[in-house]
Amino acid sequence: MAPAFVSSEGEEAAGPVGASFEVGPLSRNCTRASARLHLEVLGTEFLARGGERFLRLYHRAWCESPAGLALAAVDASGELAGVLLGTLEPAAHYRSMARRHGFGLALCLLGHALTHPRFAKELLVTRAVRYARGAVRVMARRPAPTRGTAPEEGPEEGPEGKEGEITHLMVAPSARGAGVGKALVHEALRAAEAAGIEQVVLVTRPELASGGFYLHLGWLPYGEVTSRSGEHFVRYKWSLRT
Repeated sequence: MAPAFVSSEGEEAAGPVGASFEVGPLSRNCTRASARLHLEVLGTEFLARGGERFLRLYHRAWCESPAGLALAAVDASGELAGVLLGTLEPAAHYRSMARRHGFGLALCLLGHALTHPRFAKELLVTRAVRYARGAVRVMARRPAPTRGTAPEEGPEEGPEGKEGEITHLMVAPSARGAGVGKALVHEALRAAEAAGIEQVVLVTRPELASGGFYLHLGWLPYGEVTSRSGEHFVRYKWSLRT
């Protein structure tokens, strides 16, 4: 599972749900804008350091995955105010991404690594072997990894029952405080409930204000996880059981 974040200032927690934007599916035509928003809001994240070209394909792969959940909030002027990426069927989603776009995503990362030595070193040391094994596992339809593995890999169906996840939440700085993040999360939970999901999970970095945002919305923290590259995350969950 990739880490989920809100704007770095955490202002979404205090903002009411606004009426000046609409939430709906993220279109393939908007992936250039969504990739740039990803870079702007989550520029220090490993995936963002893979470059805009990689992120455009990454977001496109999310839009085209039958099990993916890609939502966009668009303001009255047609500008992208926020994006949420998640999945209602993690194993099927990551398998679809690997089969449809895995080769292209890998080429984008390798191409970026050739011109960015620091990124290349990090890719080789912390991710290369894991990504290769993950690709083999996904292509072979093997079970997803057990909990406690790196957040980018995605969880299996959890002990609580059928489980979905939110992996990225990005709100444009100009839209902070307008309720964009809250509206995107609520729409994701509505879609999860309609799909029969019993629980939605996410992780976020403990030092970021996004933790307060999720607590404000009613998400429950349930432990921490450390990725194989040494990054620490706090887990949150939302139960949809009646």
